[in-house]
Amino acid sequence: MSVCSPNPVWSALSLDPVVATPAIALLLFYWSSAVSLGMGKSPLQITAEVMLSSSSGALVAAGLSYLAVSINGGSQLESVTRVTRALCVAAATAAFSGAYIFVGMVCRFRWCSLNVFFTSHLVAVAMLVGASYHNHSSFLLFSRLWITFCAIASATSLLVCSLVLPMTGGFLIRRGLAEGLEALGSCVLGTLRLLCGEVDERGLLRARSGDNISHFGMDSGLGNAGVAEVHRQANAAAAAVTTFYKFQDSTRWEAEFYRRQWRFPVHSYEPVAVLLHSAVSSAMMVVYPLQTGRMDCRQARAHAHELLTLGYALAAVLECAANVLRSRARARELCPLLDDMESRYVALLAGARASAAVEEGVAAMGPPAPGAAASKPLPGPTAPTDIKDDAPGATSGANQVAFHLVLSTLFTLCTRVRRLAAGLADAVAAEDPTARRHLARHFAPRPGNDWRLHGMAQELRGAASLGPAPLSIAGISLVSSPHGPGSSSLAYFASTCLSSALLSSASLACVSPKGLAAAVPDISAPGLQAPSPAALPLVQASLAWHARWSARLAARTGVTPAMLALGLQGATAYLIILTLLIIPTTNDAFNQRTLWAIFIVITILEPFAGGVFVKALQRITGTLLGLGCGLAVTYFTYLCNGLSYDNEPAKFIVMTLGLSLFSGVFSACTLLYPSQFYSILVASILLALGALPGYHTSAPMPSVALWRLAATALGVGVEVLVAATVFPVTARATYRGLMAESLQGLGDLLQVATGRLVSGRAPSRGRGSGACGGKGSSSTEGVRGGESGAKGGLPGEDVEAGAPRGKPGGLGGGARCQTEDVVRPARVWMAPTGGCGLRVTSDADPGKEVRLQSALVPSTVFGPMQSCAQGWDPARHLSVRTVRVSIPDDAPDPGSPQQPVPLSPSAPATTVVMDFGQGNRVRMLGSAYLDLMRRALPVSTSLEAIAKMAQALQYEFYPFSKVKRFPLEAGDQAQRLCLCLLNVASSFAAALDSNDAHSSPFLLPHRKEVKSVAFQLSECLLGLAGVVRRTAATDRVVDMSLNLKDMTRHLFVSCLSQSEALGSQSHHEFLLGVSFLAMMFNAGFVIRMLAMSLVRCVCAGDAAAQAAVDRLADAEQWALDEELMLVCNDLMAVAQTSGDYEGMEDFHAVSGTVSSKKLDSGEV
Repeated sequence: MSVCSPNPVWSALSLDPVVATPAIALLLFYWSSAVSLGMGKSPLQITAEVMLSSSSGALVAAGLSYLAVSINGGSQLESVTRVTRALCVAAATAAFSGAYIFVGMVCRFRWCSLNVFFTSHLVAVAMLVGASYHNHSSFLLFSRLWITFCAIASATSLLVCSLVLPMTGGFLIRRGLAEGLEALGSCVLGTLRLLCGEVDERGLLRARSGDNISHFGMDSGLGNAGVAEVHRQANAAAAAVTTFYKFQDSTRWEAEFYRRQWRFPVHSYEPVAVLLHSAVSSAMMVVYPLQTGRMDCRQARAHAHELLTLGYALAAVLECAANVLRSRARARELCPLLDDMESRYVALLAGARASAAVEEGVAAMGPPAPGAAASKPLPGPTAPTDIKDDAPGATSGANQVAFHLVLSTLFTLCTRVRRLAAGLADAVAAEDPTARRHLARHFAPRPGNDWRLHGMAQELRGAASLGPAPLSIAGISLVSSPHGPGSSSLAYFASTCLSSALLSSASLACVSPKGLAAAVPDISAPGLQAPSPAALPLVQASLAWHARWSARLAARTGVTPAMLALGLQGATAYLIILTLLIIPTTNDAFNQRTLWAIFIVITILEPFAGGVFVKALQRITGTLLGLGCGLAVTYFTYLCNGLSYDNEPAKFIVMTLGLSLFSGVFSACTLLYPSQFYSILVASILLALGALPGYHTSAPMPSVALWRLAATALGVGVEVLVAATVFPVTARATYRGLMAESLQGLGDLLQVATGRLVSGRAPSRGRGSGACGGKGSSSTEGVRGGESGAKGGLPGEDVEAGAPRGKPGGLGGGARCQTEDVVRPARVWMAPTGGCGLRVTSDADPGKEVRLQSALVPSTVFGPMQSCAQGWDPARHLSVRTVRVSIPDDAPDPGSPQQPVPLSPSAPATTVVMDFGQGNRVRMLGSAYLDLMRRALPVSTSLEAIAKMAQALQYEFYPFSKVKRFPLEAGDQAQRLCLCLLNVASSFAAALDSNDAHSSPFLLPHRKEVKSVAFQLSECLLGLAGVVRRTAATDRVVDMSLNLKDMTRHLFVSCLSQSEALGSQSHHEFLLGVSFLAMMFNAGFVIRMLAMSLVRCVCAGDAAAQAAVDRLADAEQWALDEELMLVCNDLMAVAQTSGDYEGMEDFHAVSGTVSSKKLDSGEV
C-alpha cells in the first residue's frame, strides 16, 4: 500500500479501475502467505511456485488465444462472415482452453504436493484467456501486469514471512512438539486418575455404565468421566507428530535468522517426534482396556499413591521438555525431574512386589470351585488386612488382574520418555550449549542404578524375601475367580468355550497346582492332541473389466478414474462460465464481471462433492465478511477525509492503516480457528478487492462489491451443480477408498509386527550359557540409564569385538540374545554436536569410524544428514551397503551361536544412538522400530485424511441410495478402531525396542503357530478391505474373525503348556511373551468390533450382511474373550513380581504334573 498508493505508480499498474489494479497483488500476497502455513511449505517454495506457474500460465494463455484467433485469419475485424468466424473463435477458445484445464486439473490431483503450482497456473491461464476474448489488444498488457503483481506479492511475502516475526517450519515444529509433550503428560495423568478411581466389590470402576458393545469398546459412563478427554489429549499429542512431518521438508528451504542455529536440525528432531509417537501408542495401551469398563482396578486403587506420583513426575518431565523446546528452560532442569520419575517407578514396582505376596494355602484365595480337590498350601507371607473395602488389597494373583500390564506399559512409557530426553541434547545443542554436559552426567553409567526391568526386579528381590515361586502364584490365580470368590474363572471358561478341549485343565497343569485339574473334571486329557485351527485364506470375487482397467491405469500412471472425473468437472464448470463470458448479453448482465467467476470455479474444486459443498459455503461466508469489512474501511476513510474521497494524504493514510489492521486480525484468526481457515483466507483476499476499486478517483465504487458477490454466487452455483451431476466423486466413495487402503496397510503392518516376534532362531536353553559366545551380551539399557555398558557397544544386539559383557538372564543377555535383522548392519550414532555430528560405523570394520566429512552419508528415515565441515548439503545421498541374508523357518540350527539371524530381509539396518562420548551411549531407536514406523506412516496419513472428511460427509445427500445420509457415527468408530489397531501394531515394536529385544524367546518354540496367527490377522483386515470395496463376502470375513479368535486361544494354551520352555525363561522374557499374547487378543478383539462397525457403515441397508455380522456380537463369545484376557493378565502379574524362576522346581513338586511334550506344527 505504501509503494502503490502514489498516483503515478497506481496508474502505471492499472488496466482499469476495477479488474487489473494493484489490489490483485494484495490478493496474491494474502493467498501465498496463508497457503504456506496451510500446505506446510516455506515462503521460498510458495513464491517460486507462484512465479513459475504465473509466468508459464501467461505463456500458455497467449498461445491458446492466438491459436483461437488464427482461425479468423489472425484478425478480429468485422466482415461478412463475422458471426460465423466469431462462433469459430469462441468454439476454438473453449475447446483449446477447456482441454488444457482438464489436463491441468488431473495433474493437480495426481501430484498433490504441487497443488499450489497447478492451481496458480490454471488460474492464470483461465483468467488471461477470459480477459483476452473481448479485448485482445490489451491481452499483452494484462499478462505483463499479472506477472508484475505476482512478483510484487512474492517478494513481499518472502521478505515479510522471513524477517517480521517469522513463523518458520522449525518454529512450528518446536511449538508443535512442545504442545504434544504437554498433551501427552495430560493424557497419562488423566489415564492414571481414572485407573485409580473408586471401585465396586468386583473391582470395576464405579463410573462405568455397563454400556460397552453398543459404543464399540468404550463404556459410555467412563467416556463422560474422562476417557473422552484422554482421547482428545492423545489426539493432540499425535497431531504434534503430524505437524513435524508436515513442515519437515520446508525447513530445508528456510533460514532462522533470529536463532543461534540458522538451519533447523531436522534430522535431530525426527527421533524426538518418533519417540513421542511411540510414547502416545504406549499410553493408549492402558486406555484401551480401561475404557471398556471391565478392567479390574483394585490393585491400581490400592497403589493409587504410587501411580499418581509417577503420573505427576512423568507430566513434570514432559512439561519441562516442552519448555526446553520453547527455550524457556535449560536441559539441566530435566535431570532432577528424570531422577524423580525413575525413582517413582522403582517405588511403584517395589510396592507392587510387596503387595503380591499371598496367604498360605489356596483357601486364602477364596473357596475352590465345586468338585475341586484340596491343593497343597504354598509358603508365603500373610496378606495384609488393612485395605479398605473400596480398594481391596488384592494380594492374590486373581486380584492382580491387568495391574501388571499397566506396570509393563508404564516401563515402556518411561523408557521412551528417557530416550526422548536424551535426544534433546542433540536437538537443542546450539540453543543450549550446556545440554550435552548435564544430560551426559545423568545418563552416565553408575553402579547400583539399573534402568532395566530385569535389573530392578533383581535389586528388589535381593532386598527382601517376597513370597513363593512366580508360577505357583499363577496356579492360584488360575484356580480362583477374577471377580471374587465362589467360582473358578478357568472352570467357567473351559465349560462354556466352544473349543473346550483346547483349554483343558491338563494343558495348563504345568502352571497350576493339583486343584486346577479337579476344578474342571469334565474336560478330558485327549483334548491335548487337538491341532491348531488352520488359517482361513481370503476369498474375493474377481474384478469387473472396468475395475481391472482402472487398476491397470492407476498402476502405470498413478491416475485414477476419480481424478479423470474431477478433471472433467473442472473443465465443464470452466466452459460454462466461459460461455457466459463469451455471450455479450450475459456478460453485460453481470456488468462485464463474469471473469471473476472463472477464478471461483478453478479454486473451490475439491476431491469430493462434500468438500465442494463445504468450500462453497465457506467461500460465500468469507466473501460476505471480506466485502463487508472492505466497505467499512472505505466508509471510515470517507469520514476521516472530511466526508470526501478526494486524493488527500489523509485518505491514503487511513486506507492503508485500516486495511493493515483488518488483514492482521484475519491472519491471526486463520491460526486461532483452523476449521474456518478457508473462510478467513477469502475474507483477507476480498478485503482489499472490496475497498480499493476507485481508490484513485474522487468517488468510491461500492457497487463493485455487489457485482463481486454476484459473480461469486454464480461461480459457486455452477461448481456445486457440476460436482453433484457430472460423474460425482462423493466423500463416501473417497472414504471407502481411504478405509480400504488403511485396512490393507494395517494388515501388512500387523503381519510384520507379529511375525517379528518369532523372527529369530530359538535360543539354546542351557541356563547360564550365552548364545553370543557363551559370555552374555550387553545389558538391555545399561546401568543407571547409560543404555549400555561402560565400554560402549550397542545394547541388545550381537556382541562384537570389544563390546561389554553383561550378566546372563536378562532379555538382552545370556542365552536369550537375539541378533539384528541383517548381516553386518550399519549403525548411526548421534553425537551431541548440535545436529551435525552423526557418525556412521559398520560391523564390516568395527574399528573404523567414518566422519560425515568423508562423504559417507546414509539415506535413512531421517533424510540427508548434515556435515560439520561443509554445512547443509541435501544433494548427498550416498547409502551404506549391507549384506542381507534370509533364513527360512525350517532351516537347521547353524550351530554357531554367533550366526546372525535376519529380522526381515527388507528392513533397513539403521539404529539411532545418542553418543555422549567416553562409552556413554543411549540407544534411542532400533532399526526394526524405524522400519515399522516407515510402514505405519502411510496408514496414519490415510486415517488422518478420513478424520478430516467428517464435515464433508455431513453435507452429502444420496437421493438414489437406500441410505440417504452417511452413517457418521459408525464411520467415526471405524476410524478410531483402526487407530487402535495402529497403536497395537506400534506397541509390538515399541515393547521390543524399549527392552532392546529383537524377538520373543517365549514365543519362538511356536514360530509357525504365531506366524499362522499373524497371517490370519492380516487376512481378516484384507477381508474387511474387500468388504469395503465389495469384493469379499461378509460371511467369509466373519468366519475368518471367529477363526482368528480360536487360533489366538489355542496359541495361548500352547505357550503355557511348555513346562520345559517356561522353566528356561527369565521373568522378563515371560513378561514380554505374555504381553504379546495379550496384544494379539486385543487385536482380535478390535478386529471383531471393527467388522461390526464397518458393516454398519458401508453395508447399511444390507440385511444379509447385518445378519452375518450379528454372529460376532454374541455376548457369550465376548465374555470368553474377557476371561482369556484375565488369565493372561494374571500371568503377566506373576512375571512382574519375581526376579527369575529359581523356584520352578518347588512349583513342579506342588503341581505334581509336568508336561514335557513339545509342540510341533501347532500340536500340544
